[in-house]
Amino acid sequence: MSVHPALMAGMLLLAACAGHTRHTAGPDGHAGPWRFEGDPALGEIRVVPTLHAFDMPALRTDGYVTEGIVDSRVLLREQRMRELSLVPDEVGVSLPGAIHARLNEDWDGHFKVGHLPLGARGRLENALRRGDLDDLELALGDAARGVGGQATLFTWITHLAADPLTAEGFPGDRIDTAAGPVVLNIFEEPYRVRAEIGMALVRSDGLVVLRYADHADSLLSPERKATRVGRDLAAELAQEVAKMWPDDPRLWRYNPTVPAYDPLDPGDPASLADLRDKRRTLDEPGGDMPSVPFTGLRKASESAREQARQRDGE
Repeated sequence: MSVHPALMAGMLLLAACAGHTRHTAGPDGHAGPWRFEGDPALGEIRVVPTLHAFDMPALRTDGYVTEGIVDSRVLLREQRMRELSLVPDEVGVSLPGAIHARLNEDWDGHFKVGHLPLGARGRLENALRRGDLDDLELALGDAARGVGGQATLFTWITHLAADPLTAEGFPGDRIDTAAGPVVLNIFEEPYRVRAEIGMALVRSDGLVVLRYADHADSLLSPERKATRVGRDLAAELAQEVAKMWPDDPRLWRYNPTVPAYDPLDPGDPASLADLRDKRRTLDEPGGDMPSVPFTGLRKASESAREQARQRDGE
């Protein structure tokens, strides 16, 4: 559901002035599906690798009107599935830049690669798989205390689905996708990708400032590799997250936790200027999604997945 930015900004400001948390909750008082607080997120925000709380979809070998396909097409679909396995980490790499491109120009935060404390990944992914939001918020707070910086940006995926478009029509048919219409070609085997993506911004003292989840869609094909799909999915999430991100300058004025903050004198202007130089309009023809050059985060994600594979194999 899309929320008007002006309405969301007003709700955030009201939360800051009243000192109350705005989040959905059940009648028993447990954590609800989303959460935000009118608390300014300033300074260094550490970005940790994407949490994987889903099962990879099975390889499909069926055609549009047949139960099986030729081996050459199976090989192409296997390649798409290998590319799909890279998408979750690419979402985490792209999300900081996608969010920043939509924030207030005066926002004084900057992103830096972070690393989860020992044991935090397993606890977080278990809570996500169980759908236990109370335990998730506790785990997020404990992990953020060990990451460092002023806050931590978490990203996770709880569902990932991918289906070959060639199972939806005959070669030459035109199929509508999130990336636009596609003419089916059995020599390309494009895939429709759907994901349930979530994020949380958590202060270093454990306060969950913002937690949100939504679904997103994209297209995986020879021209649209895992990096592009990750950017697409991150952009969809960022479009809603930016409306709730606490970047209104009035929050700094009313929040007692940052009485000395001066938006005209940012603490680390170099990193912010670097990001601003990389900003590009999302609707610019042929333009790439703005992103932070998080090569280190991509390497950290690969390392984390390798450790998980070794652990599962033991």
